[in-house]
Amino acid sequence: MLGIARRIGTSIIKISHAPYQKITNINTNPFQFVQIRSKVFFENYEPNYRKRKRKVGFLARLKTKAGKKILFRRWMKGRKHLGA
Repeated sequence: MLGIARRIGTSIIKISHAPYQKITNINTNPFQFVQIRSKVFFENYEPNYRKRKRKVGFLARLKTKAGKKILFRRWMKGRKHLGA
């Protein structure tokens, strides 16, 4: 069966005459599903020097194999500070 296409706002809705077919929404607006953020990232950051050093500091990196790889990559790149 042929259907009717109606334009509502920025969407085109296909309406079919068959009784059991779904109504499909064909979106013509490319910005409909773009996420809009109203908050700034890391709004609740409260710096703690000791906690930061324990997690991402130089000695913390030396304790694990992955941490040593991170230090090596930063050293090869020429970073002045290898740990936080």
